Amino acid sequence: EEGKDIMGRGVREGEEQEGECLFICWGYEEHRALHRVGGRQRQVCIGDRLAEVDALVRPGDRVFDVGCGSGILTVAALLLGAEHAIGVDVEDAAVAVSEENAELNGVAGRLDVSTRPMHLIEGKFDLVLANIQAPILIDMAEALCARTKRVLVLSGVLEDRLDEVVAAFAEVDASFEVRVTAEGEWRAIVLTRA
Repeated sequence: EEGKDIMGRGVREGEEQEGECLFICWGYEEHRALHRVGGRQRQVCIGDRLAEVDALVRPGDRVFDVGCGSGILTVAALLLGAEHAIGVDVEDAAVAVSEENAELNGVAGRLDVSTRPMHLIEGKFDLVLANIQAPILIDMAEALCARTKRVLVLSGVLEDRLDEVVAAFAEVDASFEVRVTAEGEWRAIVLTRA
């Protein structure tokens, strides 16, 4: 089956929609025109992360999104066939917008989103997503690896921190195959169980 076209866009009354679309409420800070991380700014580019989700999600998957923001990646995974997703974020605003986006896309019953600390989330997940700054990813390496059955996607990593993040995860679990994607100075690390 061919992949589905998924678009992240604001919903405006009266707009015509063609094909299968991912409707996104743009009210959360993460999806404004610029994204500020560690004092740097970057254009928001969600297309590459959506492409990763499209390529990696399988029907029936359980997905865990750490630092879920607007919920765009978990909502996309559910639209692409994942059975259930859990999203966590430290911001109450992220939880509210993730819930709204799940509702807009008809997947609210399959997404649990909260501000619960990650250590309170039990079980393993087929696909784990973490879009968080490098120092936090490094601190969470053991917990993220422990929750990953098949694939772990780490994003929000600056190029100059890439080797440090990869090394931290290899130290915890050397069985992952590593693939890196780049967009400007930003890197995403895809760790797949061999």
